[in-house]
Amino acid sequence: MMLPTRQPATRRGNVPARLRAAASALWLAPLLLLAPHASQAAAPPAAPRALVRAIRVEGVHRVEESAVRIHVGHPVGVALDEAAVDADVKAVYRMGFFDNVWVTTEASAGGLVLTYHVAERPYVTKVEFHGNDAVKKADLEAVVGIRPRTVFDPQRAWDGIREARKTYAGEGYPDADIRYELVPDGEGLAKVVYNIDEKNRVLVNEIRFEGVHAFSQFKLRRVMSTRKKWLLSWFTGAGILKDEELRTDVERLTSFYYDNGYIAVRVDDIDVKREGDALTLTVRIEEGDRYRIGRVHFEGEVLQD
Repeated sequence: MMLPTRQPATRRGNVPARLRAAASALWLAPLLLLAPHASQAAAPPAAPRALVRAIRVEGVHRVEESAVRIHVGHPVGVALDEAAVDADVKAVYRMGFFDNVWVTTEASAGGLVLTYHVAERPYVTKVEFHGNDAVKKADLEAVVGIRPRTVFDPQRAWDGIREARKTYAGEGYPDADIRYELVPDGEGLAKVVYNIDEKNRVLVNEIRFEGVHAFSQFKLRRVMSTRKKWLLSWFTGAGILKDEELRTDVERLTSFYYDNGYIAVRVDDIDVKREGDALTLTVRIEEGDRYRIGRVHFEGEVLQD
């Protein structure tokens, strides 16, 4: 009887390479699952932010430093807060005394020094007007809003120019060019000089009515407060166009027609056309029918004395 032949033990060196690679992968798989992924590795701790150790104010001359510090809310002894600094800059600027406000930081022993810099607006010593012939100085001073012995405010200056232009338009000079300039008058001081080019006067040259049959144009012109220019316009003010008077004229004409029985009248907004320095006004009217009172009677009991 023949015994089965025993196969010789297989040595590692004779195992195929692909089988050894598979076995290695099986052993390494649990280790790879346990190892942290590179992207999940903990980030290094952020460096601590420097603390604000002191706050300074620079650039004040006429304004008290304490007045500025009241508007600075960033505390000392805490980390620098950009949002708080931005809020402080806006609060200081809203005081109205500075053209510019900015902040710098400087490293020092134990922290940061936070410095609020301000550029003061000039102090007005005098207000002058050049080129004003048609409008009195006192009338311009009343509307420009800039006064001597005050801090100059550019927004108020521009608002004042707008009001001064309205004043000139009310005198028949709608094209008046008004500008201001700051003239240094010492350290931190300035004069405000208004330079005015009045241009030509623009007046109402003609007033026309369209759709009118019941009344003459002469009679309707007499109803209006706006007048055509004439020889003495420079003295009487006739021919000057004013927006508020135009609106009033529409009401005046409507009331005139009502009083004369034209209760369905319609007066359109007055059309203004300019040709050079002359204005032509066109008034369009739909008169409608005229109504008259037919009979007046009373009803009810008559009281006896």
